[in-house]
Amino acid sequence: MPMRKILSKIKSKLRPQSFRMKKTVTIRNSTEHHPDGIGSNVIGFLEGAHPDLKKEVIIIGGHLDHLGRCYEIMPGANDNASAVSVILGVAEALTNPRLDAARFMWKDIPTISFSAYGSPSFYHLPKDDISTITPEILEDLAQLVFWVVVDLANQESVDFRE
Repeated sequence: MPMRKILSKIKSKLRPQSFRMKKTVTIRNSTEHHPDGIGSNVIGFLEGAHPDLKKEVIIIGGHLDHLGRCYEIMPGANDNASAVSVILGVAEALTNPRLDAARFMWKDIPTISFSAYGSPSFYHLPKDDISTITPEILEDLAQLVFWVVVDLANQESVDFRE
């Protein structure tokens, strides 16, 4: 089902439009804290194959930091390094040549919990006309299944919680 149709149903019914995808996802993670480490944004592009939809861009994003008792960035597995692992898996799945989809961009940003430090740098990068960006899917707190879809063209957002 096209994303625009799903978003339209969400707006009209004011509830998530979830459906089973017959897939199983397993997440394994091993981390280390490096207090002197420097974060960086990771942005990837995947060109779509559909002749009409490939002009649109769907952004899938997540962040690495975690709110905690630390004076600087506090890396955390749940909020939100888990989401970064999810979007990397989604990016890998989207490389399936049988998909006939829109163009995807994913971004992993080092900080969002502290004044959204990572997001402003995204907006300063050269990019397509914002009208080609349909929704942004910000995956957050993977264990709690918390997704935010941001419609950048219409400056609206919808929170999904299950």
